[in-house]
Amino acid sequence: VDGVTVDPPTINVRIPITSVVGLKLVPVQATISGLPEPGYVITAVQVDPPLIALTGSSGPLDAAAVLGTEPIDISGARGQLVREGQLVFPKGTSPQIGEPTSVQVTILVAQVAQMFQVSLPAAVRLNGLENGLIASLTPDLVTLAISGKSDLLDQLAQQTLAVTVDVSGLGPGSYEVPVSIRLPEGITLAAPAPQVTVILRTVTATLTPTEPLSATTQPTTEGATTPTPTAALATASPSPSQPVASETATHEGNP
Repeated sequence: VDGVTVDPPTINVRIPITSVVGLKLVPVQATISGLPEPGYVITAVQVDPPLIALTGSSGPLDAAAVLGTEPIDISGARGQLVREGQLVFPKGTSPQIGEPTSVQVTILVAQVAQMFQVSLPAAVRLNGLENGLIASLTPDLVTLAISGKSDLLDQLAQQTLAVTVDVSGLGPGSYEVPVSIRLPEGITLAAPAPQVTVILRTVTATLTPTEPLSATTQPTTEGATTPTPTAALATASPSPSQPVASETATHEGNP
């Protein structure tokens, strides 16, 4: 500008730069620990309030993408859980005045809808065996493939499966017979029922030896007449080489 002079013509200016407190809305994410009951999964997690206003310098605020909570344990849980989650604030940040330091967390734990398959051993029992027959089964232990929800399968694994074979009206011989299985509601066979080989035989009587008869005992036949032996008269004939001594003695004794 004409007619204006500055003395000195140059100066040094110091401008202090200080951090400016900023404000940022950050979503809250609950931290979950543990596992629910077997056969159940977490289907939803709700946080109230879902957003928290943070204040702090620009660096920490820029790094704060999600605001977490302290771990919430759901070990063995099922159904709906409502827990209080304490917020964990990143270093260099703090909640805006009036904002809470904890949130309400609602966790939904539902049963798995998917069907599972397992194989369980089961002993085979025989029904309807006719009198006078004996039976053998091959095999007498079968493996069943069944399907159902996990909790039902867990309960079934602790029980005894009722597996039977019906041989009503069958006579001696070899047969291929399917087994019958009674399963609880909600459990079905995942494969066709196995068959077993049934061999039916007639019971054979076995003679048991008794005491032998005495040698002096004579068997008798009922109704038979035992003949009475008759004695035959014997005729005495003197031997020519032996004189009759009794007669000679008699004659000598007479006068």
